[in-house]
Amino acid sequence: MTDFIDRDKGTFGLAHVLLVLSVFAIPLFAFSPVSAQTLSASGDLEALMSETAVATCIRSSREDSLGDLASSSSRCLAGSVINKVIDTATVLINESAQEGIHQNFKIINHLNYSPTDGDLRGDLDVVVPLSFAGFGGTSMGSAQKPNALFLQQGVTTWKDGHSLRRNDLRFGVVRRFAASERLESGIFGVSAFIQQNLERGHKRMVAGMDYRSKFGIGSFTYFQPLTGWRQGRPEHEERPREGMELGFSMDLTTAVKLDTAVGRWENRSFASSERWKTGGRIGLKFKPHTWLDFGVSYNSFGSGSKDSIAYSMTFHRPLGGGVQKQPTWNGLGRFAGGTAPSADDAWQPIGNVDRIEYVERAAIWGIAEGARVRFLQDVVVSGEEVLMEVSLASTVSHDARLMVRLMPGDGDNPVVPGRDYVNEPVEVIVPAGASRAEFSIRLLLNPDMTGNRTLSARVYPAIASSS
Repeated sequence: MTDFIDRDKGTFGLAHVLLVLSVFAIPLFAFSPVSAQTLSASGDLEALMSETAVATCIRSSREDSLGDLASSSSRCLAGSVINKVIDTATVLINESAQEGIHQNFKIINHLNYSPTDGDLRGDLDVVVPLSFAGFGGTSMGSAQKPNALFLQQGVTTWKDGHSLRRNDLRFGVVRRFAASERLESGIFGVSAFIQQNLERGHKRMVAGMDYRSKFGIGSFTYFQPLTGWRQGRPEHEERPREGMELGFSMDLTTAVKLDTAVGRWENRSFASSERWKTGGRIGLKFKPHTWLDFGVSYNSFGSGSKDSIAYSMTFHRPLGGGVQKQPTWNGLGRFAGGTAPSADDAWQPIGNVDRIEYVERAAIWGIAEGARVRFLQDVVVSGEEVLMEVSLASTVSHDARLMVRLMPGDGDNPVVPGRDYVNEPVEVIVPAGASRAEFSIRLLLNPDMTGNRTLSARVYPAIASSS
């Protein structure tokens, strides 16, 4: 009887969050208000019924009989009017789209250096508008309420704690709109992203929502892994980390920003006794220049019970798109509380979908998942050795260290730990190139034992707790 428990089979209990987000997101993306520019009744209508169009229709109708003249002329005029309307609308759409792309298309670069761990990280994001000014969008400086729909594509390159370089792509869609007719009421948004690691093909989905008001920016983000365990650093496996965060940030001044978050994440170490970790993060960012900021943060989302304080320096450089603004020095800035969000805020990219976080375990866990232990004897006498065998799903490329522990069996008369056998695990090594190994465990001599007793065993990785 084998009792190996895969603790990764548990669920976060928040999968329904994605369903709720999708239920809200579909109508938000699908039903966007459309504003239309109307034609002037006196100017454009006169242009539609120009003398040239009328003369052309009359000339083409002279070849028809007198009875068909009226109907032929009507059809010709109607066709001219329709063509003119289509041409005028096309011009308006093109002008509006060019205006929207010019204002809201963005290419943003972030270069971040952390002296805490010596990591140099780069981020590049491109914002591609799908709705434009005058057609469900927002024109700069206009009184029209924000209504943004755009694609966000980007890449983050970074180095993990084991000096492995990683490159994570992201592809997402973001929808934002004014909460009411008044811009002071805030801007509400929803987003959905798919991320992929280029080196090992890991994927995760990120769904979130945010709300921007004069008090700051609140957000909820859920991170769901889409790939399972894969080869990581030598003798280790990894997969994307599952978790959720509830965040809030606000500008204390135009140069100082407060950033906080609380949430629940998987522990980075799979072998930890606690799978989930609840914690928080608080940080300050000082931005003395349009292109430069310094940050300090306290993070309790680290591995195990380790908390961390991190310092960073980030260089921001817009590479193109949008309305370019002259970079300035801000000093300590000025008080920024109570400032309503602007129309341009609706087009800001999502900032907390960057590098993919990972859960790590020793490769032996994957080997042990397919391990089975069986007895080679149907009956064994008290005080003698019991022959056993451990088998794996496939051959191993290096020695696999496993632990086997005897346990009471099923039935009304199971063995008694400490009296019928030593209640300690036994190490078994499956040699490289093999998929099984035989071994034996000596039972304790129990002269007081009455009747036959049942015995079972379990197998687990040698690095795991025996409890």
